[in-house]
Amino acid sequence: MKLRPKLFINSFLYKKWFAISSIIMFFLSCSDIISEVKSEETKRIYSRFNLHEILRLDTEDKRLIEKGLFDFHKFTVDAEGNIYILNIKNQGDMIFMVDQTGRVLRSFGKKGQGPGELENPAEIFLSPEGNLFVQETGNGKLTIFNKEGTLHELKKLSPEITLVSSLSNGNFLGLESIYGMDVKQWGLALNYYDANFSKIKELDRLSFPNPVASKTVEASPHVIVCHVSGNRIYSAYPERGYEFLVFDLKGEFIRKISVQAKRRNSLDLYKKIMERDYGDLIKFGIKLNYPKYALPFYSYFTDENGYLFVMTYEPGKALGEYIYDIISPEGKLINKVSLGPYFTHGNIMAKVFRNCLYLVKEKESGEKELIVYRIY
Repeated sequence: MKLRPKLFINSFLYKKWFAISSIIMFFLSCSDIISEVKSEETKRIYSRFNLHEILRLDTEDKRLIEKGLFDFHKFTVDAEGNIYILNIKNQGDMIFMVDQTGRVLRSFGKKGQGPGELENPAEIFLSPEGNLFVQETGNGKLTIFNKEGTLHELKKLSPEITLVSSLSNGNFLGLESIYGMDVKQWGLALNYYDANFSKIKELDRLSFPNPVASKTVEASPHVIVCHVSGNRIYSAYPERGYEFLVFDLKGEFIRKISVQAKRRNSLDLYKKIMERDYGDLIKFGIKLNYPKYALPFYSYFTDENGYLFVMTYEPGKALGEYIYDIISPEGKLINKVSLGPYFTHGNIMAKVFRNCLYLVKEKESGEKELIVYRIY
């Protein structure tokens, strides 16, 4: 019996599609298994949280000073483990690329007003493609460098917008400042922007009374802390409680992560941090109003797998250290660890990437050091 051509072709295509589908399903199931294994391994590592130092960069190191790297204002890490450091105090190059051995590979971003030059850089972050974004304060200038440190593109932003991250779909996250002498409620809005920095939607908002008008301000960080971790966006601020909003990369709300926090009525450490953060306002006669209890957390940073490292006001094991809660992507407490990175105004200069902890500490001399640990 001979098969008719059409029937034969349909039969052949069906068998081929069935085979391809089986292969795809096999690899997808393997991918899920690999993902689950990786997640369990990450959980085990964080549950132990042993640290082994693999690199230390010291701002008192003469070798680094000679190259112009004598301060750490901000830093970020690329997929190869190279560290990009912003030193706003240098009069020459202000961006330094350092490899995993501590060798300065290149520096760029000279101080100046020309193309590829920087005046008042404040924020740096890497795009998923590996381009380095450098945002300046006051002028809305956004300079984008490629992996080699040469100018890739110049963009202009509203001065009220501080970019937080570039997303893999070409969109951006940014914080919009809301303030003014006649504005009753000051605050911040976390917005989702398109590739041209046009606002698509608002994801989160923090509001508080105008401190200039009332001459008082609540003693709290007043900062929305947002991080992109894997395929999730996290947004939180301490005034709302121990709560994190979770969005996908399209800005669609997924869930809340809420953690039961222990109330602490000892405000010594809390006051120390607030007085440092609000020192300039205190000089102008603005009074700090302290809450009855310390807020549940100060700030947080993330790894690339959706784990949160949340700094509480609980003193750590050593002087200058604080207890950090390690929270899983599902919202479960994995561990409590003692860390002491340098931070200011809600910005913890630390991150975890590929089981390595990168953090900046302040030395007794007032200088800083960036330390990289392997977590095992």
